[in-house]
Amino acid sequence: MKKVFQYLLFVSTMPLYASAEPIELDQVISYLNSIETLGADFRQVNHDGSISKGALYIKKPGRLRMAYASPDTIVVIVNDEFVTILDAKNSASRQKLSISKNPLRLLLSSELELNTDDSIVDFNSNNLKTTIIVSDQKNTNQGTVEIIFNNKPLSFEKWLITNSLNEKIVVHLSNILVGDEFKDSLFDPVFEFNKSTNKP
Repeated sequence: MKKVFQYLLFVSTMPLYASAEPIELDQVISYLNSIETLGADFRQVNHDGSISKGALYIKKPGRLRMAYASPDTIVVIVNDEFVTILDAKNSASRQKLSISKNPLRLLLSSELELNTDDSIVDFNSNNLKTTIIVSDQKNTNQGTVEIIFNNKPLSFEKWLITNSLNEKIVVHLSNILVGDEFKDSLFDPVFEFNKSTNKP
C-alpha cells in the first residue's frame, strides 16, 4: 500500500486555447487555479509496466480521491494535509501519512504559486507541447511532478511523477469533467472506512 502512495499522481486540465503557439506559464497557472472540482477516469502506468485504472475526484483546496478499479481494491484519500490509504479487502489495513513533504501538495492548493521559496519550476513550451515540472525546494529528495499539455489545441495530455527512487509513473486521464458538485463524504476517510466495514 505504501507503493500506491508513492505513485499517487495529481492535476489535470481541460482544453484551453485553440492555438498551436508556445504559451506563457502564467496562462497555465491561471487556468489550473480556476479549477475548483474535477472528475475523471484514469489509467496509471506504473514503473514496472503494470497498469491500474480507476476514478479520480478533486475538490480544492486540498482534497483528492483515487478509487482503483477491480482487481485493485485500494482507495486513496487526501484530506486535511493527510493521505489515508484504505484496502476494501482488508479493513484492518489502513495507513495515514502526511502529504507535507510531497510535491503534490503544491498542486492541490486553491492558489497554485510557483517560483516561490517552496517550489522549483522547469517550464518549456513549443509549438506542440507545454511542460511544467514542480518539486519542493525544501524537500528535493521527495521527487517531482511533471504536467504535460498538448498545444493543438492546448489541452491536458498526462502527468508524470518521479519519486525519490527515480521511479517514473504516468497517469492519463479521460472523460474529464470540471465544475461538478462532489459530496464531502467522498473525501472523508472515516466515512469510507465505516462504509468498507459496514458500520452505520
